[in-house]
Amino acid sequence: MDRLGEMNEWVGRIVCDMDYSVTYDPLINCADLLEAFHLRIDKESMSLPEQILEYMKIMRTVEKRQLFIWINLLACLTYEELELLYRSIFYEKLQVLLIESAQPEKIHPDEHLRIMDRDMCEIE
Repeated sequence: MDRLGEMNEWVGRIVCDMDYSVTYDPLINCADLLEAFHLRIDKESMSLPEQILEYMKIMRTVEKRQLFIWINLLACLTYEELELLYRSIFYEKLQVLLIESAQPEKIHPDEHLRIMDRDMCEIE
């Protein structure tokens, strides 16, 4: 039996032992467990790029997210922070789409840039 099944069984026994009628919603997936215990990233000693990377790694594992879309992320980070974040993203094999309001410098050789105008036409 998996851990979630064991936890649901344990809560079921507690409910049965109570002197009054109560009900509960069984845990379906890990996200339910994280939400129930209000688990969150301990970001006190983390920089913004580290927080972003940790978030993506957790969401890929827990929620099975395949693609992360960030809007105007480049405006929040320095060039050095971006280089480190990109290196980590490529190392972790994360799929990321950045939507920016200005044309950025190309930071990584494997990065693919597309410029779209207001009419959603690609500019070469």
